[in-house]
Amino acid sequence: MEFPFISVIIPALNEEQTIGQTLASLSRVQYPSSKFEIIVVDGGSTDRTQEIVKRFHGIRLLLQKSREGGPTGARNQAALVARGDIVAFIDADCIAPQNWLAVMAKCYIDNKDVVGVGGTLLPLNKSLIADFMHPEHTVPASEGANCSFRRGFLLQIGGFDERIGFGAEDTEFANRALSKGYKLINSPDLIVYHLVNDNLIFFMKRYFGYSSGNLKYRFLKGKLRPPLAFPFVFMGALRKAIKSLIGDGKSDLKKASAFFILSCMRGFVEILGEWWHYSQLKK
Repeated sequence: MEFPFISVIIPALNEEQTIGQTLASLSRVQYPSSKFEIIVVDGGSTDRTQEIVKRFHGIRLLLQKSREGGPTGARNQAALVARGDIVAFIDADCIAPQNWLAVMAKCYIDNKDVVGVGGTLLPLNKSLIADFMHPEHTVPASEGANCSFRRGFLLQIGGFDERIGFGAEDTEFANRALSKGYKLINSPDLIVYHLVNDNLIFFMKRYFGYSSGNLKYRFLKGKLRPPLAFPFVFMGALRKAIKSLIGDGKSDLKKASAFFILSCMRGFVEILGEWWHYSQLKK
């Protein structure tokens, strides 16, 4: 099998707690060392992130030119200088299994018409919050912490939209590619594990942050509207609870109840976030 050259891109900002584990996992992947590179784009870390990256041999460390684009801008910056035919994206708080690049490469080799391959993001630590925060993505190659694209294609259609920032840029890019007739797939064997912080403060901060990207995504599609929400939050929470109760054929009332509460909390945090970001966009 002729292995394609893959550039693994990692955006990072104050990731001293986890980036060492991410890079260590990539150093163990079973893929020819001459056929992949690792690029870390640092967004201005004030902790030991850069120091930790420099301990790993052969890592290309770039300083992000503009922090306004967040991780979206970091991914685009690295893609411009990447040497790979394939650019693969993983976050600085994730663990790549040893077969990650090999599974990815095989998808491209077996599917010449495919321009993007995505996979599943699973929590490394098991808890109700961790499970809740890792839903299944229905749009292929839309999980930003575990996706890849042919580099020429990504650059051709303009890369990730930096106006969105953090929260929906991966979904927007995948939907844009699909709308133009390109083929994206998900592989059930392409798995990345997330070192998720499963406390409620992290949970609320994360969904408050997502609300900005989601609102900007709608704004760019011409669908900006005030966040209305309570009935939608309640119905969405109820739907998620029912799915967790009967989705796998096992009745788990405790999990369903927890998912209902977490869904309501997520909804209200996102409403607050969207109202705040909406007021900023309207200025």
